[in-house]
Amino acid sequence: MDILLLQPPNRGPSVLTLPPLGLAYLAAALLKNGHSVQILDAPASRLNLAQVAGKVREERPAALGLGGLTPNFDLTIEAIKKLRPFVRHVIVGGPHASFFGAGLLDSVPEIDFLVIGEGEDTLPELLSALDRGRNRGLPPGAISREHPQLVPRPPMADLNRIPFPARALLPYRRYRHPASLSSPVTTLIASRGCPYPCIFCVKTIHGSQARFRGPENVADEIETIVKDFRLRELIFYDDNFLFPPARAQATLTEIIRRGLRISFRCEGRVDHVNPELLSLLKKAGCHTVTYGIETANPHGLEYLRKGFTVDQARKAVELTHQAGLRSGIYFILGIPTESPADMEKTIAFAIKLNPFFAQFSILSPLPGSALFPQIPGSRPLSSPRVKNPFDQDSARSFLPSGLWSESDLKRILKRAYLRFYLRPGFLRQALKNQTWSSLFLSLRSLKQILRWLLTNF
Repeated sequence: MDILLLQPPNRGPSVLTLPPLGLAYLAAALLKNGHSVQILDAPASRLNLAQVAGKVREERPAALGLGGLTPNFDLTIEAIKKLRPFVRHVIVGGPHASFFGAGLLDSVPEIDFLVIGEGEDTLPELLSALDRGRNRGLPPGAISREHPQLVPRPPMADLNRIPFPARALLPYRRYRHPASLSSPVTTLIASRGCPYPCIFCVKTIHGSQARFRGPENVADEIETIVKDFRLRELIFYDDNFLFPPARAQATLTEIIRRGLRISFRCEGRVDHVNPELLSLLKKAGCHTVTYGIETANPHGLEYLRKGFTVDQARKAVELTHQAGLRSGIYFILGIPTESPADMEKTIAFAIKLNPFFAQFSILSPLPGSALFPQIPGSRPLSSPRVKNPFDQDSARSFLPSGLWSESDLKRILKRAYLRFYLRPGFLRQALKNQTWSSLFLSLRSLKQILRWLLTNF
């Protein structure tokens, strides 16, 4: 059966354009099982929904597959309603579908099937069942209105058996990220699942049990990326590439042993880094390590269930810089237990740490996170205006607090970006040791921040 996997258009332009890795994994699994598949990445191809509809109307695939996160799932629904007349089956997966399950089928009648959890086995089996007229029912991990009772499919135990993402089906030379040293860029993952209990994380797809690809398997994919696609700028999108340190060391050692000349960014926890691991990262081609430090306040870290201390965060960033690596840091504002003064302390901490980049976001109780059941009255307070300058979503839910108001939160978020990005220290660092490609992307990002700061939101 033929299927089109779609990444719907964004709301507007962005300096962040990254490959839909999940769709590429699904496409590879479908090809391996004999199905005909295309990927249409509308943002990367600069297509609006009307142009996407024209292509789908012309191709008339048997099935349309889409995913979507909760904050932008309205874009997925909009695309489904527009494209429904041109396909026989609409199949939806991803975190939002996996959390809401059959309730999503009730609210969006244009959807025919849901894939719950990881889809590399479920989706090919579902298409084969549809090809047979579903005479044997639905496979584990799939539901429909006729078969709403889910037979769960456990997460894959052996990640090495998953075929590499079908990058050839993507416009792979169009992907960009401002924190990268060059363009184009691609993404990959060396693990799935995260055992840490951060209260805001959504684990409806990969779960809480960490599973790892072997070092040789990861290096094989990198060799394919370098030799077949001529790409050398990578982003490891693992929840925590540095966990456990011994596994990360084995992967980095294999990259070095093969002489793979790459440049990459990865994410890690501050309580996992040490000088030896950071030195190995540098030798393997890493230029930036990104940490989710979130807050400068111990009671905020405790609320978020981060499991490390402010001192550990400070030390990790210092060690990263001493190793000749850049740091990137994610911070969270709008923690209900933190006052405006606490949030100002986090902003000052960000400036003192002096990372290459910092992202300040609002704590959002997304469905599937441990934070979601804490929503008062079962509904979060949403505002399309409380978002950061790189947030493509129309609305970010947040938890109200007696310590601050919505206007306080908007003001503090704006102040965070103003103080961090318009200080002389950042501007000097932004011009230091940059390639022309990364400098161009950094300047575009700064332009986007400035436009956002000057807008009344």
